[in-house]
Amino acid sequence: MKTIKQIADDLGVSKQAVRNEIAKQKLQSTLQKNGNQFLADEKAEKLIKSAFSERKNVKEKGQVAGNTNANLPETLFTAQKRIIELETTLKLKDANEKEKIEIYNQEIKRLDEALKEKSEQIAQLHKLIDQEQQLRMVTEQKLLLLEEQKEDEGLHPEEEKKGFFRRIFGS
Repeated sequence: MKTIKQIADDLGVSKQAVRNEIAKQKLQSTLQKNGNQFLADEKAEKLIKSAFSERKNVKEKGQVAGNTNANLPETLFTAQKRIIELETTLKLKDANEKEKIEIYNQEIKRLDEALKEKSEQIAQLHKLIDQEQQLRMVTEQKLLLLEEQKEDEGLHPEEEKKGFFRRIFGS
């Protein structure tokens, strides 16, 4: 069993190229993990190496035959197709990002409005508290005045209270 790096070194390609080939041939299930490395069994290794050797043979045949690439139109078509796929993917991502931004902006506006409403409620509550304190102060002042008046009446009693008959018949 060999690691992906060892296979890539044997073939003279990058590890990413080997990974892409593994994904293309759907050989991920045949890989075994050893620590942080993936090991390919002999069968998977042969399939990967055969795919790369076929590509190499096709390239060499195209170059030997008068430097005309028989696969050039197919390669261009594949490249154009891939470009279109990538552009579509980017457009979808941009659209998703724009939707997310719009949703976030709407949420920010909603929260700003809620914050303004709460600020107004707080201001109204402060106003009511001030009014209540003023009313309480006025009430306390009136109570003090009444208490003072009662004390004054108790200290300086006017004439004795006349009874009913004294007021009528005098005396």
